[in-house]
Amino acid sequence: MTDTNRTGTDARLDRRSYLKAIGAGSALSFGSGVAGATASTTDYIYVPHGKRVRKENVIAHEGPNRDVSPGDVATTRTQSETVTTQKRPVVPDVHQWLAYTYAAYNSNDGNGFKRYQGYFVVPESPPVSGNVNFLFPAFQDENDTTIVQPVLQWNWGSYTDRWTYAAWWGPDSSGAYHHGPVMAADPGDALFGYMNVDNSNGGQWYIELQNQTKGTSSDIDTDYLTLDFTHAFTTLEVAGYNWGGCDQLPGYTTFYQQSYENFAGQGVTVNWSEIVNSNAQCNVNPEVSSSSKTTIYTS
Repeated sequence: MTDTNRTGTDARLDRRSYLKAIGAGSALSFGSGVAGATASTTDYIYVPHGKRVRKENVIAHEGPNRDVSPGDVATTRTQSETVTTQKRPVVPDVHQWLAYTYAAYNSNDGNGFKRYQGYFVVPESPPVSGNVNFLFPAFQDENDTTIVQPVLQWNWGSYTDRWTYAAWWGPDSSGAYHHGPVMAADPGDALFGYMNVDNSNGGQWYIELQNQTKGTSSDIDTDYLTLDFTHAFTTLEVAGYNWGGCDQLPGYTTFYQQSYENFAGQGVTVNWSEIVNSNAQCNVNPEVSSSSKTTIYTS
């Protein structure tokens, strides 16, 4: 038996308005800045949840580099996270999601998504430096307060004009965001993303992104989250977006061989909607080929 999700309509809306309308190598080091008495823009860093936060609210969980087995993703955990109770923080400003696909979980079991896996390839680098770009599949809870995501990132943090990747989640009960080891990537590298949660009554999500070309990976366990994750996305987020800076966008990205499961172990067929930010001035276009394949075009 295959579950289905409801279908939205194509629109040029910002993400918050759209969801409201429908009711719905070796690890790379990152030097954290120390905030002074008066905060400046250098005291903040972008996170792949549509906003900037103070650098001390981005927590790195570094681990040893290791070879990975693509057929045995779920056994590669190496970290033990502190378990806390998740509180729902204020919904962040999400206007920087430039183009994305969205699907809502709509099944009688009511517990949301349990598992994701899928592939994408590191796209061509932006011709001109400037933007911070994030590309990722993701799950969020019904109020879009918390996100789990394997993320490819361009020009992020101290990695100027470079592709890197990491497993991310957040915010936690204190408002902090967490990421696994930051790893190097290059255009053409094949990436495999995986997300899985323990049980339907809340638990720890395990998030991993593998670079199958380089044989490296980044992974992380979340805190104990008492949330059902009912929203799925594939996303191009552009932080600090220059609305006319089309040459600062990467090449197109296809998310393919994506599969979703519920807590009964059944495959879930997602019915995607294609969304473009209403402020976009560049020719960006999310396109749905099937439940398992979506593409975000940037030219």
